[in-house]
Amino acid sequence: EEELKERERQLTILFGNLPGPVYRYRNNANYAMDFISAGIRELSGYAAEDFQQHRRDYGKLIHPQDRERVWAEIQAAVERKQPFELTYRIFTANDEEKWVWEKGQGVYDAQGQLQALEGFITDITARQRTEEVIQNNEKRFRALIEKQHGAELFVTSLTGQSVRIYPMPVWLALEERLAKVPSTHPS
Repeated sequence: EEELKERERQLTILFGNLPGPVYRYRNNANYAMDFISAGIRELSGYAAEDFQQHRRDYGKLIHPQDRERVWAEIQAAVERKQPFELTYRIFTANDEEKWVWEKGQGVYDAQGQLQALEGFITDITARQRTEEVIQNNEKRFRALIEKQHGAELFVTSLTGQSVRIYPMPVWLALEERLAKVPSTHPS
């Protein structure tokens, strides 16, 4: 019994240091949790006990536009008996939309029957929003360059080399030119 308590203490500390919840759930559309670590509170605003006592279903947190895709991708991975990685949105207790990344896999018995799904979920909202800003800025930059007919554009590489870049529609050439520029900074 002492060994069991020590093991439980170790796992509690280990899971508590992760930036999101570790889980074990049954393979159903509601994602009925057998276990979910305390990290779910910071991610969703709901206590782990709400999920473990089935007062709340994780599946209902998943954004309605993402639910079908998430379910289909998990089921495809289960069929192939392979791990899965997903990116999708959830709604928190205060109705905030968050982007999450989930990595999990099926747990099978000796006969190959699926027993549960186990994995980890983490908040990637900041990263997702940064990527959206970068994409929007790139679109605006391309639109600006398209309007500058005949203008030339120069960029400076990390090595200090000046690279001449032409306006659209020569973006493929731009990408090829940038690929050839050394990216290491001089020491």
